[in-house]
Amino acid sequence: MAGIHGYKGDIRIQDTAGTFRVISPDLAEITVTTDMPVADVTGFGSAAKSFVSGQYSWTVDLRGWFNSLASTGADTVLGPLSISGSAVQATVYPEGSVTGNTSYAGSVYCIGYTRTANLGGGVAVTARFQGSSTLTRATL
Repeated sequence: MAGIHGYKGDIRIQDTAGTFRVISPDLAEITVTTDMPVADVTGFGSAAKSFVSGQYSWTVDLRGWFNSLASTGADTVLGPLSISGSAVQATVYPEGSVTGNTSYAGSVYCIGYTRTANLGGGVAVTARFQGSSTLTRATL
């Protein structure tokens, strides 16, 4: 299996006005997580457990640096999304947005946004998005 270096990760997300913004220059980490719950349906006398899958959910977590100056700055985009209550479209490119690379896209709600100031360090931001549609995997 070939290794992929993560320095080119990219995310494009709609702001509250519906314009797609690239906030990747302010980010240090992008995580896409899928979760498939399963229920144990094992009957008495079974030698092995049996499970059935439920409906999957997915989230996107972002970690990076506070930037309120540019129209595409992390705080400029994420701050308003965190209080809008509206779903927006997002596309994540773990390897970067280059032809042949993989992307993941869907509708998301911003369900958490944190700004953290540390003594002697940069002001950090983290955001969590809950997928509210099918997560679509595609190749550019």
